[in-house]
Amino acid sequence: WVYAVDQSQPVTITLLDDWVAPNGKFEYSKGTDSGRLHISGGDDITIDLNGNDINRNLSTATSNGQVFRLASGAKLTITDNSDSGDGKITGGYNSGDGGAFYIDYGKLYISGGEISGNKASKGAGIYGTNEDDTYVYINGGKVTGNTASGNGGGIYMNNGYLYVEGGEITGNKAQNGAGVYWASDNKGYFTGGKIYSNSARDNGAGLYVAN
Repeated sequence: WVYAVDQSQPVTITLLDDWVAPNGKFEYSKGTDSGRLHISGGDDITIDLNGNDINRNLSTATSNGQVFRLASGAKLTITDNSDSGDGKITGGYNSGDGGAFYIDYGKLYISGGEISGNKASKGAGIYGTNEDDTYVYINGGKVTGNTASGNGGGIYMNNGYLYVEGGEITGNKAQNGAGVYWASDNKGYFTGGKIYSNSARDNGAGLYVAN
């Protein structure tokens, strides 16, 4: 991981086993921040889960308890080229926003694997913020089984761009927008994929669009 975040060209990582944070913290000389995996501006990393999990391994709500944070200019692609395709980004449990991913002016591409079993106040699966340069592209895989105590069980977009061309958003829970919570001033395109069987305590089991 330290090698990957230190490169000036695109890098692909293929997991050969589960990657679990000891005692709930990823800690390396580079590429981590408060126990989460941190991708800085200029980094372009592809992770092939290869049927394995990246697990933050948190059982209680923790400050900065996301699995990944993408900073300005960062690009991360998640895929899974195994036969099972069931590798997971899991175990995030954040007391604030974003369970698996917190994206702040970065770009996240999901073409395989699962974003599952994460918790947060908002955006338990994915939380995107800042309008100009935050992008989330989904054309495969699943965002499933994530739980927000507030809004956006699967995805919460608080400014930015969301493109859904494939994949599934299912089995997520939240107060509003259990699948996707769409705050004001977002831009997005839904041309494929499925949003189904999400559960909201109030409004918008699949998709909630705020004024």
